[in-house]
Amino acid sequence: MKRILWIGVVFLVLIVGGLVFLYLSLNRVIRSAVETYGPQVTKSEVKLGSVNVSPFSGAASLSNLVVGNPQGFKTPSAFKLGAMSMSLDVRSLLSDTVAIREIVIRAPEITYELGPGGNNLAALQKNVEAYARAGGKSGSGTQAQGAGKKVTIDRLRVEKSKLNVSAGVPLQTQTATLELPDIEMKDIGKGGQGASMAAVVEKVLEEISRNATKAVANVDVKGLAEKAGKGAGKEATGAAGKALKGVLGK
Repeated sequence: MKRILWIGVVFLVLIVGGLVFLYLSLNRVIRSAVETYGPQVTKSEVKLGSVNVSPFSGAASLSNLVVGNPQGFKTPSAFKLGAMSMSLDVRSLLSDTVAIREIVIRAPEITYELGPGGNNLAALQKNVEAYARAGGKSGSGTQAQGAGKKVTIDRLRVEKSKLNVSAGVPLQTQTATLELPDIEMKDIGKGGQGASMAAVVEKVLEEISRNATKAVANVDVKGLAEKAGKGAGKEATGAAGKALKGVLGK
């Protein structure tokens, strides 16, 4: 009887240990996938602070996700996402289409960097569009990890966004901070075979870029240029103002 009891205890320990290993491994795998797959999509650096996933409830949270800027831009990042929560149907992880109930991105810090050739958000969007058109394949022609998976999303919400408006030298040290309206998207990928994650990122970027461009149109371009140009001379101030006016059409 004691031997059977000990066998039962050993099995219980093994099961618990296996579940803990699965939990820790899943978090590590997701973080690695984001930091490997993300740069292939955006053509910029992507870093993720931490992941907390419950493989049984389908709840997940990500913190300190930072998406860098494409080449040619001066500001440190395009997006800083303090916290993101997600709820999904765990059973769908075994299928080709993952069913996500909800994604909520809270208080992201977005940088809209202006330059003579456009802005950083538009450049990111072009990179994502190019990746999506290539069918989820990197420049080497290989498909990124997880790119074959499709998703459906019942509800995606981006709330309490802050937008920092900046520009290249000499304006990179002078910014205007704005608040963006909340974004809510529903039934993404439904009515078909789901959407690729690249297509989802493209949709979200498109909506954020649209809102950001609308908000930037109300920025006091002349005042921002004058503040940034103090001590840089009239020539630098004038060049900065022309760059901003060229982008905003003012």
